[in-house]
Amino acid sequence: MNYQKIFFGIIFTLILSFIFPLFSSFSTYCSEKPSPYSFLNNALSTRSAGMAGAGVCFDYDFAGSFINPAITATTQRHTINATFLKHLLDINSGNFLYTFEDTTYGTFAASAIYTNYGTFQYYDEYGKELGGTFTGNMISLNGTFATKIDEQLYGGVTLKLIFNQLEQMNGFAVAIDAGLLYKLSDERTNIGFSILNAGSELKKFAKPESSEIPLDVRLGFNHHLKGLPLNFNFGFNHLATGDKFLKRFSNINIGGELYFGNHVQVRIGYDNYINKNFSSSQNKGFTGLAAGAGIITDWIHVDYAVSIYSQGLYLHRFGVSYKI
Repeated sequence: MNYQKIFFGIIFTLILSFIFPLFSSFSTYCSEKPSPYSFLNNALSTRSAGMAGAGVCFDYDFAGSFINPAITATTQRHTINATFLKHLLDINSGNFLYTFEDTTYGTFAASAIYTNYGTFQYYDEYGKELGGTFTGNMISLNGTFATKIDEQLYGGVTLKLIFNQLEQMNGFAVAIDAGLLYKLSDERTNIGFSILNAGSELKKFAKPESSEIPLDVRLGFNHHLKGLPLNFNFGFNHLATGDKFLKRFSNINIGGELYFGNHVQVRIGYDNYINKNFSSSQNKGFTGLAAGAGIITDWIHVDYAVSIYSQGLYLHRFGVSYKI
């Protein structure tokens, strides 16, 4: 029995089941309402964040499964990745990933995405302190399976169990990521596609209304330039966001990774979606830009990235990947 072909059929069916509603102007997937599950959008590898989220088709990214599960099948070996994101005030986020390869079936990964919102004090309606504190925590526990479907095609699926807690409020949701990665025969060009956070809330966080999970659809390609140590990335993010289908294709991101020898990488990128939605109309400045760098050895990768969300708001990521 060809398990790879069966697996490809499952992934393809999952992807099609979520693509068709995106073409409808009445699609429920187009909402931009605030959601307690928005913390899932923080799950980027530091490498990808340094290119403003580009990287849906970046093979050999140890934490690339957070934006395309199919990338997991290209990492091979046993690896551990940890990423820490310093957010506003005392809000902290991060993700952890352990990947292991099975020579018979494919590559598996276990991961977690978390956000802690710090400590809050109790006040009454008049602003008087009542004493005592509470906190808020969001976490997603994930399992990924990816495999090489054909000579140049990879596929992957991630199952997410999502838990939210704020004071006495708590919620639970289930979601699925699915992705494909196609590596052209020139060995310098990749095409990637993924659907992230397709799921539903099973226990309501904010009763009586249900909270939406932020569906994200990504499409992109990268090309390692011939004669120049630069990997160029171009893609579309948030293709499930917005009322008008064609307008969603303005959510572009562009990124590049420049190589200095075998051990140093420098990255820069631009995300137009962040520039449109997070910047001030009077002063957009450098909103949407990102930059980063990585130190690469045979057994450990150390990465740093900074993302500009508005004037004065810089989000810093630190990542470490270790080959066991």
